[in-house]
Amino acid sequence: MEPIITFFSDQPIYLIVAVILAIVILFSFIKKLIKLAMVVAAAFVLYIAYLMWMGKEVPVSYEDVTSKVKEKVEEGIQAGKKAGQELIEKSKEKIIEEAEKKLEKITSD
Repeated sequence: MEPIITFFSDQPIYLIVAVILAIVILFSFIKKLIKLAMVVAAAFVLYIAYLMWMGKEVPVSYEDVTSKVKEKVEEGIQAGKKAGQELIEKSKEKIIEEAEKKLEKITSD
């Protein structure tokens, strides 16, 4: 660590370049965070507009929002589990059919 400090104290031009580079990196990071915040805010506004359009109750408090989000996530998880189980069952059936066909082909030869 000391050689780096010595190098930058001996070479002020490199120090200026390093500081400018750090500022650019920090600025780009902050800019990305602002964009992310804007996207989240836009999604929230669209969600509220959807609720109003459909005539559903618009949540007012933080607890209402979190409970509705938890409900929707739970519904999504359950639907995903159900679809996964159906896919597994169909795959099992298909594998068994293919295995029976190959076994029949092998035994008939």
